[in-house]
Amino acid sequence: MKVRIGVVSLMICAMLTGCIVKTEVIEDIYIALAVAVDFDDSDHRNAGGSGSGRAIQVAVSVPEYKANRSVDNVIYKGKGNNLKDAQNKINYKSDQYLSIRKLGAFIMSEDVLRSGIKEYVEALSQDPMLSGRLILAMTEGKAADVLKSEYHPTNQPIGRYICSVVENNIHTFGLPLMNLHQFVYEWKGAGMDPVMPIINKSEHMAEIAGIALMKDAAYVGKLSTDEMIAYSWMKKNTSSSYNIWLPEQKLSIQNLKTRVRYQYKREDNRIHIRIHLDGDVADSAQGKFSETEIDQLSASVNRQLEKRCEALIDKLQRLNTDPLGIGNFVRSRSRDWNEESWKRIYPKLNMHVVVVSKLRR
Repeated sequence: MKVRIGVVSLMICAMLTGCIVKTEVIEDIYIALAVAVDFDDSDHRNAGGSGSGRAIQVAVSVPEYKANRSVDNVIYKGKGNNLKDAQNKINYKSDQYLSIRKLGAFIMSEDVLRSGIKEYVEALSQDPMLSGRLILAMTEGKAADVLKSEYHPTNQPIGRYICSVVENNIHTFGLPLMNLHQFVYEWKGAGMDPVMPIINKSEHMAEIAGIALMKDAAYVGKLSTDEMIAYSWMKKNTSSSYNIWLPEQKLSIQNLKTRVRYQYKREDNRIHIRIHLDGDVADSAQGKFSETEIDQLSASVNRQLEKRCEALIDKLQRLNTDPLGIGNFVRSRSRDWNEESWKRIYPKLNMHVVVVSKLRR
């Protein structure tokens, strides 16, 4: 019996040895923290078209730590017909293997996004070395320029700095989670479309310039920084410390908490979006408010925010993209929901927003 157990154990060990992932010794590798993808300017095949068959220029940011605790950003570049091809070209020039195990940010130019990024997202999501927390982002200029810039006063590696900027905006402004895992979920899920942050370089800093709207994994439009706040309110419950300025009332609201609820009325094919908003009145020229004045102010704020949200919905319907996941919500409440039919219904769908605010002074 003991002999049998020993033989079985040896067989299991032999089989498992084929499943061991190759170990990477940190002294023998370069660790890539950010990647930038642009079209190769010298390749004019299908320029202005879908981008299929066009060569890409890939830039990889690798930190080099100095004895004085400063960090240099070393950029490696390679051209190829796809990501793996370009990565191999980079490794041909490198004296050490370039590892993407710690990759944190993947930045693409607007041209690349307009052409469609299905093949890139598929390649990234199927790579066992990469984390689902990888941040996908667009820039309105050259993607490589974002990695080449010197950002002050940070002493972080560029890849970590860009990730910190995105994560800070998600926490500060209550924005929805935007990473590789979420992108794939919303891209492949029924009745919803993915988004990603837009990162631009501004002097010696990187900044969030809005949100890129996608349809079928291709860029179709942009939400400004003002619009992305209203988007976050309609997407999920939020709790944040930022201020919103209301020019009509000449005041701002801080310490915002919002709760959103959807309601689908099947009989008239209508969506009701109800947003409850709690916040403190700040930066007002007026001192204290009476209860009546607070009620009047709340009613005025409700109307203004409802206009903002409905204007955003109109924009999303014109672009025929559904980052709010309205289609997925209706699908969860309809037995006969059909995606092809929904694509025809969505641009004309009647959606109404109600904001109920509770303001404090």
